[in-house]
Amino acid sequence: MNDNDNFKKRKYLRYPPSPLELGLVDIDPHRENFEPSYVGIIVEESAMGGCCLCIRQPDKLKVGAKCRVKIGDLQPFISEVRWMREQEMGVFLMGFRFLE
Repeated sequence: MNDNDNFKKRKYLRYPPSPLELGLVDIDPHRENFEPSYVGIIVEESAMGGCCLCIRQPDKLKVGAKCRVKIGDLQPFISEVRWMREQEMGVFLMGFRFLE
């Protein structure tokens, strides 16, 4: 399977992040002030409200967890961890879906 076949299988359009932007994650989705618990490199963003971040040691986040994610200059979004894959020891790719 080549990259073109994989692209056709995706339900929604993905696009690369703007250079030098980071994703911030607050593990408390209801906290009044946004306080990042994790900083991640944005791997890609989805046209339908989600993103993939590369995060080191996300030990307080599990699949299904609710949190708030801030991408670049955008406001924080209440989000859900949809998936996570360990790339190498302690470094994870994580998929988030924006819920609002």
